[in-house]
Amino acid sequence: MLSTYTSTCTYTSDSDPGPGPDPASATPFPKKNPTSKERVLRQYCLKQFLNEHLVEGTGWSCCERTFTSLPEYHLHVRSTHEEELERSYQRELAIRAAARTQSNPFTQRRATKGGSDAVAVECSCGKPGGPPLGTVLLFYKYHPLKAPSAEVERQLDFTTKLHLSGKIRVAEEGINATLAGDQEDVLKYMDWLSEHEMLEGEKLKWGQGSDAEIRSKRKTFFKPSPGCVHVFDGMSVKLVEEICPFGVKNWTPKTLFNPDKQGKVSPKEFHRLVEELVIREPEPERERDHHKEVVLLDVRNYYESRIGHFVNASCPPLRKFSSFPEYIQKNKDHLRGKTILTYCTGGIRCEKATAYIRETIEDPENPATVWMLDGGINNYLEWVDAQGGGVPSHFHGKNYVFDARQGLALPSHKQDHIVSECQFCGNKEDRVVANTRRASSVAGPVAGLGPRSEASASASSVDTRR
Repeated sequence: MLSTYTSTCTYTSDSDPGPGPDPASATPFPKKNPTSKERVLRQYCLKQFLNEHLVEGTGWSCCERTFTSLPEYHLHVRSTHEEELERSYQRELAIRAAARTQSNPFTQRRATKGGSDAVAVECSCGKPGGPPLGTVLLFYKYHPLKAPSAEVERQLDFTTKLHLSGKIRVAEEGINATLAGDQEDVLKYMDWLSEHEMLEGEKLKWGQGSDAEIRSKRKTFFKPSPGCVHVFDGMSVKLVEEICPFGVKNWTPKTLFNPDKQGKVSPKEFHRLVEELVIREPEPERERDHHKEVVLLDVRNYYESRIGHFVNASCPPLRKFSSFPEYIQKNKDHLRGKTILTYCTGGIRCEKATAYIRETIEDPENPATVWMLDGGINNYLEWVDAQGGGVPSHFHGKNYVFDARQGLALPSHKQDHIVSECQFCGNKEDRVVANTRRASSVAGPVAGLGPRSEASASASSVDTRR
């Protein structure tokens, strides 16, 4: 509004106004603590408005009146043209934001607004007569980066040389990536990135342990899975504000860069916790009461949990992760004092989600215990598969992935393991078709969790964009 404009700048026009009123005599307008950039832009907008109504050697002509005194004219503008000046200011903001985006290719959208990535792929990789399947990586690292722009260029240059495809997001808080390519090229990338100082604490470099130990650590961190370069439309490397958009401005989790305080549990331990606290039917009254104090929380989007989720999990109706904070705010009273087990695809969302839950429901008299599945569903399914059939999976269905493979499941996954159904015919179905209503979840939120909000989404608004 006009009250945030000031008249302390010197006004000029394209032509010499002659002996008109002296702008230096202007009376400043009150301001509401604007930043220096905001103040300069509002002054610019006011200057433009004044110049548009300036009459050489006379003053200002506006609303069929002539003003020879700048303070008088300001009073008129203040009472009559507030909304017009505010629209001008907002328009200039949008123009400058668009110009910044266009000037930096690393901040431009990957797809056109309203578009999405492919959710199906046709290629001969892994088929008789075709090239062998490659490898897809899924990893992230929260680590302060002093020069994220330079890191973006490094990533784009090296992945291009290796002919990889995928999506990499870089911010001051770290890196989030999913990549695909030939096995040899992917191994070269893993070797290259393992030398980066931000991964020093992960100890992924050869020589930082036995070869078997390094391979095991790399498998846990990079989460390799079968796939090929065609599961992505190309290579996209972007500079972003957050590697995992959370929707809370100016908030950084206290434990984000401290791996020892993030409440991570291994797939084996998570399996045990789910089995003992969520699935097993309690017998004594005391245990029954304890069961009521446990929440197994899926922090992914609803179109992901539709095709796969843990047994008895609460699956919030979220269309995007940035709606998660609103969901927690509306359910914080229900969550206080409980044991909360969280999971997501690979772990990146749980790191922020669990930190936010702890800070939001913090109550010294009724503390909550919050855990996250380290490595996400991806590493849990890998662990179950490594048990050779000796351990039943508590995750049913497919793990939704953000590429053309759509979802990953255990080799033993069969038709009777599908947890979703076609919204048209009602038959079991776990394929997702972009912008349609093909797959429908049969899982709902646990009783007591959840008023639906903006977060709740109708089936027709499935968003398969990342």
